Amino acid sequence: MPLSRLLRLPKRTLRTPWSLQVVPGSKLARYSTTTSSEQGEWACFLSSRPYSPMTDPRLSSLIGSQTSRQLNLAKMVMFHTWQFPYERIARMLSPKALTGSRNSNHDDVPNLDNYDCQVYNQQMKAAIEEAVSQYFASQRNVSWPRLASGETLEFYKPLEMSLNAAVHACKTVISSLKLSEPLLYSNLRFVINYEKIKDEDEDVEDVKVELVGVYDSGCTAKGSSRDPPASEQHRIAVLVGNRDFRIVKNALTCAHTQLSLSPSRTFSLVLSLNCATMSLRFLILHRGGLSASEPCNIMEPEGQRGIIHMLFSVLLWRSTVPKDFGFPSFTNEHLFAVPKPKNDSEGTIAYVQEVLHHSPCVRGRATGANTVCLLPNATSSTVSPALLPFTAPITHHQPPPASIRWGNEKASASILEGPFVIKRSWQQHHRRWDEPDMLNAASNCFGVAQHICSYVGQQAPGDPVSNQIYLPFEPGDDNCRWMVPEPAAAATNLMSTVPSNMRIPDLRLCMVTLTKPRGESLINVPSSLQLCDGILHALLGWVGIYMAGYMQRDVSLGNLYWLPKPTEMPPFILDLARLTQPLGGASLAMAPLLLYAERINQAVKSLGISTQGRGFIADGDHSMKLEGYYSKMQSADMISGTRQFMSANSLLAMKNNKAYLQSPVDDHQSLYFVAQWAVLRNTHFLHTSVSTAEELMRSAIEVDRQLVPTLMKEALPDLNKFTPISQDWIPILVEWRNSLDQLGVDWSRALKRIGNVEETRPGEPLPEVELLSLSHQFALRGVCEVLEIMVRHRPRLEASQKFLVK
Repeated sequence: MPLSRLLRLPKRTLRTPWSLQVVPGSKLARYSTTTSSEQGEWACFLSSRPYSPMTDPRLSSLIGSQTSRQLNLAKMVMFHTWQFPYERIARMLSPKALTGSRNSNHDDVPNLDNYDCQVYNQQMKAAIEEAVSQYFASQRNVSWPRLASGETLEFYKPLEMSLNAAVHACKTVISSLKLSEPLLYSNLRFVINYEKIKDEDEDVEDVKVELVGVYDSGCTAKGSSRDPPASEQHRIAVLVGNRDFRIVKNALTCAHTQLSLSPSRTFSLVLSLNCATMSLRFLILHRGGLSASEPCNIMEPEGQRGIIHMLFSVLLWRSTVPKDFGFPSFTNEHLFAVPKPKNDSEGTIAYVQEVLHHSPCVRGRATGANTVCLLPNATSSTVSPALLPFTAPITHHQPPPASIRWGNEKASASILEGPFVIKRSWQQHHRRWDEPDMLNAASNCFGVAQHICSYVGQQAPGDPVSNQIYLPFEPGDDNCRWMVPEPAAAATNLMSTVPSNMRIPDLRLCMVTLTKPRGESLINVPSSLQLCDGILHALLGWVGIYMAGYMQRDVSLGNLYWLPKPTEMPPFILDLARLTQPLGGASLAMAPLLLYAERINQAVKSLGISTQGRGFIADGDHSMKLEGYYSKMQSADMISGTRQFMSANSLLAMKNNKAYLQSPVDDHQSLYFVAQWAVLRNTHFLHTSVSTAEELMRSAIEVDRQLVPTLMKEALPDLNKFTPISQDWIPILVEWRNSLDQLGVDWSRALKRIGNVEETRPGEPLPEVELLSLSHQFALRGVCEVLEIMVRHRPRLEASQKFLVK
C-alpha cells in the first residue's frame, strides 16, 4: 500500500504540517479564518511558548536603535549564542561514534569529548592537510571586491568560486580514501540562486538566499537551483552581509524552514560571510540556540584552513546514517519506531494517521503531536522510508532504564493497541520528566490522559538525541559566548546584563510521550451539553492532578479534549488525605476543605458524572510539584501558560517582569477563557453570519479579552440575536466570570492577611504552610463554584437543545 494512502493525509500536509493554521493553544491543526496578530515574530522561531514578555529594559536601552523585530531576536537568542574554534565546530559536524567512557556534567547525556570524531582520526588528518594545500593554491585566482556603501552583491561570485574550490579540494582527497559508505554530499556544489526561501508560517519573513549549496543536478548559475525534492532539506544556505546581527536574523529564518520540515531534527547548518571583515562562519542552529565557528578570514591562510576543516566534516556525512546530518534514527516524521512493553529491544513501527499539533521553532520545545497506529507486522528492521534523503531504516534503540518511564501496567500494555497519541518535544534537561511524573501520579484519576510511556529518543544504545555536543562544556562559561548585537561597545556592556538563569547553556533532549485516548478540540463539539461535559470532565481531571500533588499551570484549549464517544475512566474520587503529603502531614486547615469536598461530591452526583468520560486534560510540560512550590517567590520567567488563556494578573507580571506567585486561581481563570473561546469559536458557526455584537466578541477574545464579559452582560436581555451556542452559554459565562472575579479578590485579600506576599522579591522565602493551605482552599472552591453553576444551568441546556448538530 502506498505510504500516502496509508497515512490518509494529503501529501502537502505530510511535508509541511506547520503550514496549517493552528487555533492558538490547540493541538488540533485546522484551516482557520483568523490568526493571532499578537504573537511576536521571533517567538515562533525561538520559543515553543506562544507568549514571551521580552521586556528587559536593560536590553531596550542598549539596542534601542534596532528595529523592534531585531530587538525581539536579541532578547530571545542573544543569551544562547556561542562561538568556538573551528576545530571544535569540525568535531561537532563530523560523523562520530560514542566511546565507552563518559566525562559529562550530565551522566545520562554524553558531551563532545565522549565521541570519536572521524574528521580527526589519523587517516583524515593527513587528508585534510592535502586538501588545505590544494585550496591555498586555488585562492590565488580569486579576486575579492572592496565593500563600498554597504553593497554586498559583488561578493557572491567570488564567494561561489571560493567555496566550490574548497569543495573540489576536499572531494578530490576524499575520493582517494575509498570510503566504504555512500556520502550524502558526493555531488555538492554552490550556486548563485535568485529565489527566496518560502516559509509558509505567516509570522515569518521570507529571506532571499542568493548563494546555496545543492546537489549537483545540472542547474545553471543564473537559473533555478531547485535540487530534487528529496534533498530539499539539505540545501546549505550561504548568507552575505556586513552586520552579524542581520546575518544571524536571516540564518534563523533559513533554519526555521528546515527544522519545521523535520521537527525531530537536531540542527540546521548555515554558512555566512561578513564582507565588512571578510570573515566566514559556520552557523549551527540547534534546539538550544546558535553555535558558530569563530570568524575565519577567507583571505588569510589560517582562515582558509579553518574553512577546509569544517567543510571536510560536512562532506563526510554518510547518506545511510541520518545522525550525521541531524536526523534521529527513530523517526522520519511519518513513521515512528516505538518500544514494546517488557523491554523488547526491537520495538515496533507506528505510522502517522493525523497531525494534531506542531509548534515550529528553532530554539525551544518545538512540540508536535500526532495520532498514530501500529503498522501491522512491522519492526524497526523491516521498514526503510524513502521520504527523506537517506536510506537507513527507522531503527528502535531501547532506552536505558533511566531514560524511559512506563505508565501503569494496563496503560503500558495498550501500546500494542491503536490508535494512540505520540508527542515529541525538545524538553530542557532538568524538566524532562515533569510531564511523565505528573501523568503517572494522576494515572488513576478521572479526566486525565492515560500515560503509556515516555522516553528519551535514542540515536544508538546509550546515545540520546540531544543538543549537548553544540554547547559549552562548562555551565556558565562566558568565554564561549558570542554577543551578537552591534556595535561592539554595546555588546561588551551587554555582557553584564546576562541574567543568571540565562548563563546556563540550554541543554535539551528529544522526549517522546505516548498517551491515550485521542480526543478532539473543544471547538468541535456538536452540542452545548457535550461542551458542558467536556469542560467539567477535564476540570475534574485538573482536580485529580492537583490532588496527586501537581500544579498543571497551562490550562489551554490545546490541553483540554472532548471525546466524541464516552470512554471508560476511573471513578472520580476526592481524597483529601493526599493534600497533606507535600508537607509530610503538617497541620493544615481541614475544615474548609471538607466543606468544599462535600459540595463537590454532591455536584458531581447531581450532574450524573459516572465512569463514562467525555473530556480529559493532558500535557504536563509546565507542571510543577506542590512540594516546595510555595517555599519561595517565583520570578517572571517561571510564569507559564498559553497567552490566549492566561490570567490577566500573570500576563501583567510577565509584561512588567515582576515576581508572581502562580496559583490555582490562575488555572481557574484560564479554564474560563478556554470555555469562552470554545463557545465563540465553535467550528459549526465560524462561517455563519452573526450579529455585530457577536462578531465583536469574537474579535475581542484575541484583541481585548477583558471586554468580552462586559459585552456578554449587555447581551443578556437580547440573546435571540446570537448563535444557538451563544444563547446557551452566555448566561453561564456571565455567572462564571462574576464568580471568578470574587475568587480573585478573595485570593488577594487572603495573601495580604498572611503577609505582604505580592511584594516579595524572587527567591525570597515564603510562609509555605499558610500558602499551601490557602492554595488547597481556593483550588477546591474554584472547582466547587464551577460545578454548582453547571448544576443550575444544565436543566436549561437539556430542555432547550438549541445547539445540537445531529
